[in-house]
Amino acid sequence: MNMRPNNGHSASATPPPRGSSSSRGGSSSAAQQLQTTALAQTHSAHFYTLVRRIGECKSRTEEITIATKEAAYLKGVLAKNEATPEVLIRLLYAEMLGADASFAYIHAVKATHSSHLQTKRLGHLLVQLFLTSKDPLMLLLINTCHQDLKSADVLVVCAALHTLARLTSEDTIPAVLPTVVELLNHKSQLVRKKAVMVLSKFQKVTSDATTKQMLQQKFCLMLCDKDPSVMGASLNGLHDALCTHMEGEDLIRMKNLVPSLVSILKQITQRRLPRSYEYHRTPAPFIQIKLLKMLAKLGQNDQASSEHMYQVLSEVLKANGRQPSAQSHTSTIQSALVFETIRTIATIYPSTELLTLAAQSTSALLRSKHRNLKYVGIDSLMHITRVNPSYAQEHQMAVVDCLEDSDDTIRRKTFDLLAAMTTQQNVEVVVEKMSAYLTDLNHLSGMDAKLIRSRILTEIANLAERHAPSVGWYVEKMRELLELGGDDVPVQLCDRVIAACASDDGVANAACQAYGSALRERGCDVHAPFFRVAAAVLGEHISGADAAASTARCMISTVEENVRLDDAERALVASAMGKLVSKNDSMAVTEVSEFAAAGMRSRSTELAQRCGELKELLHTKVATASPGAGSGANVAAALAGASAYAATRGGSTYVPVEERRRRKLAEAVAAGGVSVQEASASAPPPQSYLERQAVLQAAKEARASASAGLRKSGAGARQQWGGVEAPPPPPPPVAPSASSTPSTPTLDVDIGYGGENINWNKGDKMPRIL
Repeated sequence: MNMRPNNGHSASATPPPRGSSSSRGGSSSAAQQLQTTALAQTHSAHFYTLVRRIGECKSRTEEITIATKEAAYLKGVLAKNEATPEVLIRLLYAEMLGADASFAYIHAVKATHSSHLQTKRLGHLLVQLFLTSKDPLMLLLINTCHQDLKSADVLVVCAALHTLARLTSEDTIPAVLPTVVELLNHKSQLVRKKAVMVLSKFQKVTSDATTKQMLQQKFCLMLCDKDPSVMGASLNGLHDALCTHMEGEDLIRMKNLVPSLVSILKQITQRRLPRSYEYHRTPAPFIQIKLLKMLAKLGQNDQASSEHMYQVLSEVLKANGRQPSAQSHTSTIQSALVFETIRTIATIYPSTELLTLAAQSTSALLRSKHRNLKYVGIDSLMHITRVNPSYAQEHQMAVVDCLEDSDDTIRRKTFDLLAAMTTQQNVEVVVEKMSAYLTDLNHLSGMDAKLIRSRILTEIANLAERHAPSVGWYVEKMRELLELGGDDVPVQLCDRVIAACASDDGVANAACQAYGSALRERGCDVHAPFFRVAAAVLGEHISGADAAASTARCMISTVEENVRLDDAERALVASAMGKLVSKNDSMAVTEVSEFAAAGMRSRSTELAQRCGELKELLHTKVATASPGAGSGANVAAALAGASAYAATRGGSTYVPVEERRRRKLAEAVAAGGVSVQEASASAPPPQSYLERQAVLQAAKEARASASAGLRKSGAGARQQWGGVEAPPPPPPPVAPSASSTPSTPTLDVDIGYGGENINWNKGDKMPRIL
């Protein structure tokens, strides 16, 4: 309705004749005329024009334009004159529409100092909308609020309490807390209720444990107030304290409230509150819900406290657990109470009688035609099933009907219920149903659909891991799951499959067969997550040279032909083939070498690095291989064999590092003039305690030999190195005969013994080095 100023014509008009239709309800018409006249005297025509123009705007741009012009005009007015209530209201319009009215914030604070009631209340309203708890003007406002809290006018006190509830901060709490606490004893129930609300705000803001404990005591005290509104406000404070950050000793201390909370809930159920607290003929339903949540928290894992609640919970369930006949507000609020009661029954220490009654109430919700109530019934049955799965048996048909519902929300919630009901006997049926539903979701797109599919994939994997009847079934279902999920399979799910194969050899062998056959049959169609799992499992657990070579060729062909795979998957193939090559000495490496050479030219840093490592591994394998040699042992055995082979051809015998250090120390001691301790200090530090002890023992033996007269002999005598005869010098190299094959290449291999390099002919036999 557009409000326009009175132009005076209605005052001069002739009144209608007595008994006419215009004179009916004359008292109301006169009241409207008086109200219009008063508004016309209070506000100017410019104010009504502003309201009308804002109401006639067709776009957001027009609103911003009007608000900006109004703010600029009022800024000039405030520069010359004092702020009037009308100017402040017009500033409020401009600020709410997006214009900058920060120049008027100080005038709003000044309005809270006014002695006029309407102006003061308007000032408190404006500062609540203009300022924040961190605004510098709060320093001026707190003093005004502190004075207004002590006012004899109830409206002034309520306005100050509203401001504190809106703008309080942790720094301002100590200044006003004592005054607010005194208002808990105010004679007006409205002031007491608002004081409790402010204390609830203080509890959320403060971080001081002492202050929180004091506020909780005040809430417990106000719980016994004679006015139901004050009692309900104190319940909010206790609920916030109990259900958010209370645990340990504080929670144990709050258990003394159980009898009081049960008494309040019983009085509400018996309709002892005034009729004004009823909502669609349901007594104080929102207070009941808060009480039920608090009782659930206090009765959890506590049999003594839970036994006090059994009777009242049964009464609440019987009072609201009627069959919901139609979609109405009454059935909706009663169903909300039934659901909250069932959740409380499932949370506290279990009672067989209450669980049976809760299951019966759930049955009525599941049979409802209203989808919201059916959803609530599924959620209620899921809470009961977590306590005792046997209560879900009688509702199996209703749950199956929910699986066929056209509402996707109900179907997803039903699958959550099935997950809670799953055992090893019915896991195959449940997983089959969930997989079929996952197939139906393939037509959806967008981020929400991706999240839904990822969630269902994770749930199916959880069921398969917990209730798998056999290893083969688990491996097959996880393979189907990875194929069905496509690119929506989460990374965590892939890691779990790989970890399961690594922890059990039976799972690993079955997985190698399943993923190997899948790549050979439809490698061109698999998605990236499936291929990542297949590459990791096959590369780690495939054994046998022939199987490894076949697997390598299969992975190379798949990654080259599948357009869904990129350089990240090629890098995984390089890592997998590196594992296969390192475990299988006789594996064919032609395709692998070509793949590594191509990957080293890639722009992907990871792919190029892994292919380079694979190339080095192949080069080492070829360099250390010999025709007819079987599978090599470890590196130490290979080096020992190479050293013995070199000695037969005139090379020096390999001397370990520890032996060399011991000999040098013995020579220094035998030469005289050096003690065992000095020689040990001058020698390179040993690597370990055992080496150090070996060096000291060798030094003592050398000292004993020196004292017995063993010295170095002259020319022509045998050279003694610590009692070890030196090997003969190597013979001169022999020129190759004409019968030798000229095309046989020579490989220069440094095997690291004695610091010498030996030329090996490719036709000579040499142990392999892994």
